[in-house]
Amino acid sequence: MAMRVLIPVGLFALALAVRSLSWPQVFQGGRVVFFGMDAWYHMRRVAIALSGNGWPPSFDPYLNFPHGAMPIWPPYFDALLAWAVWPAAALGGFGAAEAAAAWLPPLVGALTVVVGYRVAADLFDSRVAALAGLGLALLSAHAWYSQLGFVDHHFAVAFVTTLLLGSAVSSLRGLTGPDPGRAWRSAAGTGAVCASCLLVWPGTLLHVGIVVAVLGLAGLTRPTAREAAAASRVLGVAALVALAITGPAGALSGWEGSRAFSPTVLSGFQPLLFGSLALLAASCVLVFTRSPDTGPVRRGLLALCLALGIALLALLALPQLTTGLDEAWRWFTKDELFQGMVRESKPLFVGEDGFRVDRAELRLSRFVYVLPLALAALAFRAAAEERGPERAVLWLLLTWTLALAGATLLQRRFFNSLSPAFAIVSAWAVVASWREVSRRFAHGSHGRRRAAQAGVALLAAILFAPTLAAYGTPLENLVASARGERLTVPRAQLSRRIMFAVANWIRRNTEPTSGPFDPNAKPEYGVLAHWGWGHLIKYEALRPSVVGNFGDDVGGENLIAARAYFASPEPEAVEILERLRVRYVIATSPGEVSPEWLEGGAMMQRLLRDDSPGLAHHRLLYETPIDSHRAEIGHSEFRVFERVAGARVVGEAPPGAVVRASLPYTSNRGRRGRALAGARADEQGRYEIRLPYATRGAPPGVDTAAAWVVQSGDRAVPVPISEAEVQSGSLVEGPSFR
Repeated sequence: MAMRVLIPVGLFALALAVRSLSWPQVFQGGRVVFFGMDAWYHMRRVAIALSGNGWPPSFDPYLNFPHGAMPIWPPYFDALLAWAVWPAAALGGFGAAEAAAAWLPPLVGALTVVVGYRVAADLFDSRVAALAGLGLALLSAHAWYSQLGFVDHHFAVAFVTTLLLGSAVSSLRGLTGPDPGRAWRSAAGTGAVCASCLLVWPGTLLHVGIVVAVLGLAGLTRPTAREAAAASRVLGVAALVALAITGPAGALSGWEGSRAFSPTVLSGFQPLLFGSLALLAASCVLVFTRSPDTGPVRRGLLALCLALGIALLALLALPQLTTGLDEAWRWFTKDELFQGMVRESKPLFVGEDGFRVDRAELRLSRFVYVLPLALAALAFRAAAEERGPERAVLWLLLTWTLALAGATLLQRRFFNSLSPAFAIVSAWAVVASWREVSRRFAHGSHGRRRAAQAGVALLAAILFAPTLAAYGTPLENLVASARGERLTVPRAQLSRRIMFAVANWIRRNTEPTSGPFDPNAKPEYGVLAHWGWGHLIKYEALRPSVVGNFGDDVGGENLIAARAYFASPEPEAVEILERLRVRYVIATSPGEVSPEWLEGGAMMQRLLRDDSPGLAHHRLLYETPIDSHRAEIGHSEFRVFERVAGARVVGEAPPGAVVRASLPYTSNRGRRGRALAGARADEQGRYEIRLPYATRGAPPGVDTAAAWVVQSGDRAVPVPISEAEVQSGSLVEGPSFR
């Protein structure tokens, strides 16, 4: 009895400790540096909820600026997050709320390990459960998404989908067991968990679909038509419970047009799905009751025909449903511009330079290679079982694991919710191998049996070892933090920390925009940067972003315009900025490089050159330290530019004469440079040079000389430029070189 308490408590403590290893990197300088990019937007919605009516808004004017947009995530996860950290905010301000939010992923992740342990114990026995819990506690695929500071909905996804797996096991035993009361209770609970999964993340439709398919098949294959009808009634109740929860949520989602019935967002699709399943269940009850002599195969065909008929009616009645289903398919297969660029949407065995196995081994260990064999053995075990509850639950585990493993091969983000089942199947394979070895050597010498058992344990340790490498750097940083030494920050996190400093600089040194936490605000200008930094700009800089981490899911036109900006010469690029009301541009070497960005006249190239020569409407305000790893495009990790009208220096010179202007400056990081501009006098002997830098009253960041030097031939004349002239594009009388 004591072990039933001590084991889950120990697993919870171990999992929490593993997921908290990165605390020196998360809590720095009195601030929380969240892990992952989506965390910043979740925290933005939390901040809005805490500063308003306690509920995340359905529209955000700081998203997809200047149009604004509806976030694609349902509001329920962020609402729960806001309510969970509200006491900390009330007692210690929003800084305390940030710290409390950072601790939620490891706490929920550790709780998921305990739930996975209980599911494994329900499926197999205490040995498999203990080993599965230990594996899940240490498996970095799950620890990655539930580590300290990773305030993303995916840590909740793993929790609710593991609950769904356990609930489905209970429902299967109820459907195929002798207790009708358990069947009704379990099915109603499964319906509620199905709905909860979709409220957290609509992408759990895959998990819900697996459960619905297996439960439906189990009901259809009952020995008699009467029992199949009874099972259909029970499943109909589960669908009605899920409909009662998702119906109001879908009606209040606010999506219209092509997304009114899209599976990729919480919309009318989810209530339609559960309503259709309830209708299908009722139809099956009616048909099976009137045809008591039908066998399992015929019942299956009848149910399939009914399902196809209901689906056809839905497609005919709701033409936008076709568009929504097509959108979901393109999202899953990455057949769209944006999803092809998202790292967590990439295949498990594909890296930046082609086929790679290191990421798969790091996240899922070398057991990923053994999984097909383990699933085959599990299938033999299920086939050997007599028809009944145990056979059904084994097929559920097999189907669940196989489907999520296939999804993970296509999109690595699914290794998060695959992890619990992966740990259970792997643990069962190890324990089954141990027992088989023990049986085979039962009549041999004691030493040979122990050696064989030790071989199984050693092989399991070798297979699992690669995933432990994920904790090397966090452990080193714990030691470094205790010694007061500098932390080792991985490259991807380093860029995020540098951008964190850039966003802070923008918030402190640029003109604020209206209502950063007001859903009805009308911001004066926006910031353009690579889409991967959009959430951080909105949260930390408190400025609207033109493009962001939602990509074309909230603003396909803006994403196309942003890419066109970086590929265009300055005149066309400025037109794009004016149309989008952009005042500041953050230039950085992109992770993915388009060929047109490498052309000499493209803005991507010109902004990242040391002096950015010849730019008339862009002035450098701030730059971060030199990054030698990306020197093939530029020398700075990030640069902030302001779009300005530019002072128009007009004067006279001999027709055809070249007039040049130069301005020495020192950037915020101490780099000395020289801004350059030039023009040629026309046939009437007039020249005009547009200068983007002020020498009087300029904003902080770049320290300039007292005046531009305008030169033609051997004559050079100093010309001071005021900030007002740069902002308004005023005419400034230049020297005459006639």
